[in-house]
Amino acid sequence: MLLGLGLASCRSSHAPRTTDEPPVATTAVATTARSSPGPACGPSPGPTLAADRSVTAAVALDDGTVLLAGAAGRTPRPWSALLDPRTGAVTEVEMLPDRFAQRLVRTTDGNAIAVAGRRPGEAVTASARFELATHTWHALPALPACVSDDVPALSDQHRATVEMAALSDGGVLVLGHRCAARLTSVGAWVQAPSPPPARGFTLTQLAQGDLLRVGGLRTAANDADLEATREVYRFALADRRWTSVAASPYYRYHHATAVLRDGRLLVVGGCEDSGTICGAENTPAPPATIYDPVADRWMTLGGGPVTDRERATATVMADGRVVMLGGFGNGEEWGPTPSAVYDNGRWAELPGLGRGGGQHLGVATGDHILIAGGMWKEHEPPLLWYGAAPSCPTTPVALSPPAPPVEESMP
Repeated sequence: MLLGLGLASCRSSHAPRTTDEPPVATTAVATTARSSPGPACGPSPGPTLAADRSVTAAVALDDGTVLLAGAAGRTPRPWSALLDPRTGAVTEVEMLPDRFAQRLVRTTDGNAIAVAGRRPGEAVTASARFELATHTWHALPALPACVSDDVPALSDQHRATVEMAALSDGGVLVLGHRCAARLTSVGAWVQAPSPPPARGFTLTQLAQGDLLRVGGLRTAANDADLEATREVYRFALADRRWTSVAASPYYRYHHATAVLRDGRLLVVGGCEDSGTICGAENTPAPPATIYDPVADRWMTLGGGPVTDRERATATVMADGRVVMLGGFGNGEEWGPTPSAVYDNGRWAELPGLGRGGGQHLGVATGDHILIAGGMWKEHEPPLLWYGAAPSCPTTPVALSPPAPPVEESMP
């Protein structure tokens, strides 16, 4: 299927804006106690935030700081802050009202775009722009209604997926269950073509500048269940089209992806069927695979403890290594999963987090990863550091031979 998509740039903060409410400039309001990155290897406490702060989105900015966003207070209000990893200082920046950020992406001009709900946990319908030069938020119009699909009644684990990616030509693309939207140079969202409906997929920008949607859940033929898919779609920036490319060898959703130094895509973890928590039900994750976007070909690496988890993070470090943290696995929902590193074709185990935790955010900052938000068995500080320096001791791991793909995903 070929779908046309015209992309426009979202570059200058001085471009005209079309908003659903007047732009609002805000200023820093408070700074927390400082906590610089901890040991070079393994987990350590991060900066201390106020007890009522939650983090739902985070992104590294061009000046080396990390933009955090979430909710604060018993009667939740939107919250955002800038973290300086060099000192650990967290400076709160007043967020626009009624914009609880769920996704953040850095644009090619160095600013950031947030897609948000009007209330915590509600559908993503709102948006805003953070301007790095002035540390201010500005309102953007609402997203097209089709981007935020209603939550299916089957299980809240299958809630509609909205993913966002910056494009190398300056644009921003938001991909939902049923449709996509792009942000124009005048700050307006317009509906854009999209691949066939799915949720639980990953949307990754390749080294070539294109986007790749891998896997996900789709409605089964009986229209009453969800099933995983092997489908992969590529958005080519050159001709502005979505095309179907080589299918993944394995059905997969709730997985993680990372672009390797050679431009190939590492795909790890996830589920092959639509069980609520695959790892908690002793259902192993599909084997790790690599996709070559130039040859349009998949290679299967194999499986094992370091790859057998869902809802983990795969964070690309500055030197190209990929660090896998957290996720659900080991036959129990909250069981600890091994921390792992993939480097130039080799897997190794790193010092563990010591506890489970899925759907957290991981942002690379030098030789450390900032861990924020997520789901944990017990109350955890909202921010953690994980030291992943190249000198960290590792235990080499050989993946087991890959299991044959299942013939179909079980709803």
